[in-house]
Amino acid sequence: MIESVRAHLRMGAGLYSQMAEDLAEATAQAAEMLVEALRSGRLVYVCGNGGSAAQAQHIAGELVGRFLKERAPLPCVARRGERGSDSAWPSCRLSGLGV
Repeated sequence: MIESVRAHLRMGAGLYSQMAEDLAEATAQAAEMLVEALRSGRLVYVCGNGGSAAQAQHIAGELVGRFLKERAPLPCVARRGERGSDSAWPSCRLSGLGV
């Protein structure tokens, strides 16, 4: 069991390192677009399916609520697909995690 945990953690660490190289520029551009939209008063939609739906709901809550400091609510709506249990198993299976 401990070796399985170590292997998954090492895999995750490698993925984050690769993401830092491959996705930093695109992530910064997406963040800039989000900030611009919010500063312009536009409504932001976040979405997800399965576990990502929970993440979408969480970030919407952070934007509508408060995150780090007191401020006015930011316009954000979370949209979601089916229940997380409907897609969690296939997502893990297809990603090679073999859960």
